[in-house]
Amino acid sequence: METVGLRERLREFLKHRQHPVKILGYTSKTLWLLLIPIAKNLVASNFDIQGWLRTYWLDLFTVLAVVAFAVFRWLFVYYEIGEKSITAHTGPFGLSCTTVCFSEISAMRVEQGVVYRSVQASTMYLETQARSLRRSEIKLVISEKNVEEIFALISSRSEGQPRFTVQSKNRLVLIYSVMFSSFFSGLAIFGTLIWQISRTFGKKPNDLADQFNSGLQKVDQQTLNLSRTVPRMIFIVVAAVVLGWMISFVNNLLDHWNFEAARRGNSQLLVRSGKYKRNRSVLNREQINYYEIRQSLFMKLARISSVRIQCSGFGRKKRDTAVLIPMTRNSETAASLRLLEPDLGRQREQLRPSKKSFWGFVGVPFGLCFLPFIGGSAVKLFTENTDSEINYFIVLLTLPLIWYTVVQGFAHRHTAFGMTDDTCTLCCCPLFRFKKIIIPMKNVTMVQVRQSPIERAFGSCTVAVWPDCEVRKPHKVPRLSYKEVCGLLSKYVNVSFAEENQTRGGFEIEQV
Repeated sequence: METVGLRERLREFLKHRQHPVKILGYTSKTLWLLLIPIAKNLVASNFDIQGWLRTYWLDLFTVLAVVAFAVFRWLFVYYEIGEKSITAHTGPFGLSCTTVCFSEISAMRVEQGVVYRSVQASTMYLETQARSLRRSEIKLVISEKNVEEIFALISSRSEGQPRFTVQSKNRLVLIYSVMFSSFFSGLAIFGTLIWQISRTFGKKPNDLADQFNSGLQKVDQQTLNLSRTVPRMIFIVVAAVVLGWMISFVNNLLDHWNFEAARRGNSQLLVRSGKYKRNRSVLNREQINYYEIRQSLFMKLARISSVRIQCSGFGRKKRDTAVLIPMTRNSETAASLRLLEPDLGRQREQLRPSKKSFWGFVGVPFGLCFLPFIGGSAVKLFTENTDSEINYFIVLLTLPLIWYTVVQGFAHRHTAFGMTDDTCTLCCCPLFRFKKIIIPMKNVTMVQVRQSPIERAFGSCTVAVWPDCEVRKPHKVPRLSYKEVCGLLSKYVNVSFAEENQTRGGFEIEQV
């Protein structure tokens, strides 16, 4: 009987603790750097345990102390699940207590990597609309069984209600990822760059160093030593960048594999995806602040787009957004968005820049295209017999600027602003990405109309809209007609524009 009672108490004790794999997470990330030389020295001593212990006892004591502290921390971090809330005890000796009601949770995220999947563990994030916190309210590594229990309690508010599901096709996800990923274009550019740099500096590093030395008379003998190491250094840097791109590409592809988004009733969105790394989320639809439709130029020409949403608390530390619809055709995107978010209604884009504002979009990027030519011409004054190499670098630096100019030319037709009784729509193009932001009017906290001296001279303005969320940066739409903006806003906001126009050349509308 005592043995059975002890087992029950131990089982109850472990039920409220995190998964034992979290002990490894509590250990120092540099612990492995200490274990490797210890194991190496054990092998070098022909497994002489006594001599090895006498020599490396301090290192072993350090490792044991780190592991003991991790176990100590794991023992004092525990959680309790109630019918309407969950309480987590964290911090030293578990003195920090956090209680979150299931009804107030805006987002629940569950991530399970390959390692955690092998031991049936998952990382759970519980997030609310509490904006005073920079991290998730509760973050625990627990077993799959406990995750399912909490998942069922949080999603119970929409249980039994109609379910509308959108699923992605893995074949199309793979094709679109390959076609529109920046990994392959970056790989081609960096591959060509490393070949040309190796060709330039590998053939005549001494000649280039001597030419700079005679031209500027400020280059010392160290330039010769530096130039000899340039090809190897460039290769290492470029290889690291390419490897990082490849890892990011594969990781994003696997994250969107088997993607499924479902609206259950009118209160919750259930999202799941991933092949080897599995992700699941429960999102409170009332806490979704805005919707963002993204496109690159190639995606826009091919009529492909993806949709992301900003939900209060979701990815608070990294200020991330959740994927609602992965890359697919525009027609399917619109149909899926109507199915998952029928309350958005119809979005209107009433205002667009005039034809005269075209040069306002492409003027600055077009002017930047001449900077590589000016810089290359200046370098040629101090070098000899390097015109072909310098011309190559000029072209290589000019191509992204030309591409940026082309993108901004398309941005002139993409840029738009509109309002209805239900939504505020902003179409803009920051840098190389086209965005369409759809903000429910209830989440619009402030609208600001700005006019620089140049914009005032041409009668244009920039509209900035702040949504009600953690992201403090506004969404901006430039080069719109000031009179048209005032006329549109007057239909939805009671404000006098004439007096503000005389004093500041702009105005702010704050919605409480």
